[in-house]
Amino acid sequence: MNSQFSRPALRRWQKTFLWVTLCLPVLISAACSDFLTISVPKNELTRSAVFSDNVSAQSALAGIYSQMIGNNAIFANGAVTLYGGLSADEMVHYANNQFLEEFSANRLTPLNQLLRDRLWNTAYNYIYQVNALLEGISDNPSINRQTREQLEGEARFLRAFFHFYLLNFFGDIPFLTSTAYQVNSTAPRQKKQEVFDHILNDLTLARQLLEKPESVSSRTRPGSAAATALLARVYLYKEDWQAAENMASQVLSLSENFRLESDLEKVFLKESKEAIWHLVPVMPGYNTGEGFMFIQTSGIPQYACLSASLMNAFESGDKRKTIWTSHWTVGETSYYIPYKYRVKQAATQSEYYVVLRLAEQYLIRAEARMKLNNLEGAINDLDLLRDRAGVTPLKEALAETNLEEVETALENERLRELFAEWGHRWFDLNRTGKADKVLSSIKPGWTTQAALYPIPAIQLENSTDPNFKQNPGY
Repeated sequence: MNSQFSRPALRRWQKTFLWVTLCLPVLISAACSDFLTISVPKNELTRSAVFSDNVSAQSALAGIYSQMIGNNAIFANGAVTLYGGLSADEMVHYANNQFLEEFSANRLTPLNQLLRDRLWNTAYNYIYQVNALLEGISDNPSINRQTREQLEGEARFLRAFFHFYLLNFFGDIPFLTSTAYQVNSTAPRQKKQEVFDHILNDLTLARQLLEKPESVSSRTRPGSAAATALLARVYLYKEDWQAAENMASQVLSLSENFRLESDLEKVFLKESKEAIWHLVPVMPGYNTGEGFMFIQTSGIPQYACLSASLMNAFESGDKRKTIWTSHWTVGETSYYIPYKYRVKQAATQSEYYVVLRLAEQYLIRAEARMKLNNLEGAINDLDLLRDRAGVTPLKEALAETNLEEVETALENERLRELFAEWGHRWFDLNRTGKADKVLSSIKPGWTTQAALYPIPAIQLENSTDPNFKQNPGY
C-alpha cells in the first residue's frame, strides 16, 4: 500500500473529514476540554462504527492530518513557529495581544489561553485520536495486514512527533498510549529521558512498518524516511552523536528521492524535492498558516516580525536574507517578516506546509560530526548550505579550523537556515544551554526558568495525580 493518497483519494480525504468528525465526537471533544481529564469515551461503539474496513480506518487517519492543518495558527499549522520564535531571539510582537506578548516577553502565565488551547490541549487531542486509531486497528480482522501496518507506522510516527514538541516546550510530560480515562487522568509527568525513550521506540517501530524510502513517490504522508529524519533529530537532542550521524546519513543517501533545491524560492513549494514530509492544505482559500499569519505589506505586524538580532545575523550577500525575508516601512520603522511562504490567501495551492526537510539533516550530521571530532566532515556539510546561500565557504572563511570556530559557525548556520521554522531556534538555545547567555542581554524579563513553558492551570486543577506539579517559577 502506498504511503500517500492519489489525487482522487486526497479529495476523498477532505470530503470525509466532516464525516470523521461526526463519527468520532468523543475524539474531537478533547479539543474543547483538558485532554487528560475528558469523560469516559464509548470506545467500543466508536471503534466498530469507524474501523469496520480498510477505508474507514484510512479515513480516520486522514481526519487527523486534516485537523492538523485545518485552522491557521494552531499547533501543527504555525503556532509552534510563532510561539517558539517569539520566545527566542527570532521574532518580536508589536500588536495589542496580551497572550502573544507573554511569549515575546518570556513572561508566560499558566492562564495563557494560547498556551492552553493551541499547544497543550491541541497536541494531546491529536495524541488521543492517534491512540484511538491504534486501539481500533489492533488485531482488527476487518483490516488487512498491509493496511494495518501502514496505519500503525504513521500513527506511531505522529504520536512520537506530538510528544517531541510537548517535551521540548514543557519539559517532563505524560507520555500517553491509551484512551482510557482512568489511565490518562492519573498519568504522571515522566522524566525527559524516559519520554525520549518512548519517542525513540515509536519512531523505530514506525521506521520498520512504513514504506521503504526507495519506493516513496509522495511526501504528503510520513514514510520511513520521515521517521528516520525525526530519529536523527531526537538522537541529536539526546546527544547520541553517532546515532544522529547514522540516521541523518541514511536520509541523505536517498538522493533519488530527496535533494536540496538549488533555488531558495522553490524550497517551500508543493513540488519541492527538499521536503521529506509536508502537509497538504485543506482550508479553501488558504495555503499555509504561516503564510496567512506573516504576509503583510503595511501597518504594524499583526502577529510578529523578525528581530533586529536575527536580521543582523546574516552575512553580506546571503540569499536567505534577500529571498526568505520581506519588509515594509511605516514612518521611520522598517518591519521584516518571514517570507519562506509567500501566499497569504489564494484559491489555488502552490505551497504545502513543510514539516521536515533535507537541509536540517545536513545540519544534524554536521553537528554530530563536529561532536565526534570530524571537523572536516562537519564543514563539508555546512558548506553545501552556504554554497546555496551564496556566501563564502567555511573552508575559506574560518581563520582556524578548530572546535570552537566550527561550533560557532554551526550555531549561526542553524539560525540562518532554520529561522521561523517549527521552533528550531528556541529548542536550540535550550538544548545547548545557550538561552541564558543569548536572551538575558536582549530580553529585559528573561529568567532561567522561562526556558520551560508553564503547565496550563486547568491541567493542574484537573489532574488526579497528586505529584503532578507546576514547572519552577510559575
